[in-house]
Amino acid sequence: MAKGKIEEAKKYATEATGSMLDFASGTGELSVQPDFKFEIISDSVSDNRAWVVFMDGKKEETVPLVKIDGKWFVHLDAKSMQ
Repeated sequence: MAKGKIEEAKKYATEATGSMLDFASGTGELSVQPDFKFEIISDSVSDNRAWVVFMDGKKEETVPLVKIDGKWFVHLDAKSMQ
């Protein structure tokens, strides 16, 4: 997503997250960072929810995931975007 590949990112996102990506890209809210690199710090799983913590070189961020039909998808909502 940081590299500007919105359609590719949507393949790994819930439908709601994909809609948010479309909206954000349409308003110019997403910044493109072609050289984006990250390091995974930790992950945790509880039933059909998971969280991946990563460091992007500047700050630590957490990405929430949900399991749908046996596959994991990024699930961002208004609360996780704050």
